[in-house]
Amino acid sequence: MAHVEAGKAKKGRNFSAEEERSLCRSFLAISQDPICGNGQRNSAFWERITAHFNQNKPRTNPMRPARSLETKWGHIKHDVAKFCGAYKQVFDIRESGTSLDDVVEKSLQFYRDRHPKQQPFLYLHCWQVLKDVPRWWDSPVDVQRRSAAAETGARAVAMAKRKSPPTVATGENGEATGSGSASDDEVAVVSPTGFPRRPSRPQGSKAAKTDLLAQKKGEKILAAQARATETIAEASLRKANALQDQCAMSLFTMPDQDSMTDEAKKYFALRRQEEIHRLERRMQAEKRRAEMEELEHAKLLKERNLEKAATKTTAAATPAAAASPAPVVTAAPPSAPSPTVPNSAAAEPEDGENSEWEDTDCVADTPVEAGESQGDPTFGGSDSLGP
Repeated sequence: MAHVEAGKAKKGRNFSAEEERSLCRSFLAISQDPICGNGQRNSAFWERITAHFNQNKPRTNPMRPARSLETKWGHIKHDVAKFCGAYKQVFDIRESGTSLDDVVEKSLQFYRDRHPKQQPFLYLHCWQVLKDVPRWWDSPVDVQRRSAAAETGARAVAMAKRKSPPTVATGENGEATGSGSASDDEVAVVSPTGFPRRPSRPQGSKAAKTDLLAQKKGEKILAAQARATETIAEASLRKANALQDQCAMSLFTMPDQDSMTDEAKKYFALRRQEEIHRLERRMQAEKRRAEMEELEHAKLLKERNLEKAATKTTAAATPAAAASPAPVVTAAPPSAPSPTVPNSAAAEPEDGENSEWEDTDCVADTPVEAGESQGDPTFGGSDSLGP
């Protein structure tokens, strides 16, 4: 008999490289959503990531639960953060003429040499998805230094200076002193991709909501313009039909036809016959349209009557059921005792009965803190990759 040990669940198959890249893309899509921001709970955050991941996965890939994705992301985030530190160190000391491919190769070797177990970096494809995001430009050491600066208040002062407009103050000697000089954070930096760029600040929640309202307002304006265009087109069509009817009326009110030639008489006779046929076809089309509208109206009215009748029947049956007496239950005669089943056989689950599963490579060695899974998580790590 197959026995399942208590506390162990059935494990699913490992994540493929494409699934790991898809997980990184889903994490970026949800964490960088300015509408929701980072003021959301961990459970809601990972529910949105799971929905985005399973919605965009190929049909051949299995569905992944939120617990499995969160555990897998903990491994990816830890290793990618360590590799970012190795890449930054190699990039800073690179020689002239070194290409970015050479920097990546040296960073992989540097990562392996500094790893406690000499293991290679397994998430290079994930780093290629995350490397263009400003948050992943920094190494864990830079993150720790920035966090320490924020705790001491230096970062808050720098942000206040950067946000404040330029002001001119007058000193004791009447000389103007400016306080709106550019700070060190506003100078151009070099991203890990090797191209100089300025650090871009993500869009705030209020600005994103304002843009969304403006977009909806623009869509309403476009819809109103489309309706106005349709109205103008219908009016132009009615005007053209009226002019055509007026021209057709002149064919039947010719003042003098005796002076016309036989060809002219034949032409006007054919034109009058053509106008009569056109008028008959238009009247038949209008008649068919009116019949279709009557049928649609009768069908809708019938459906409404059926719904009302069903509602009345349900309302009438509810009080009758409540007022009806409860059925009398007679005691059954005692029966012979049934044979007992051993507890081991009764409690034995079948193979594949447990639906809860997790991946073989998604069992974390150390628990992942809940704060790292929020909408705006931060890196963790030490100053070096070695022990």
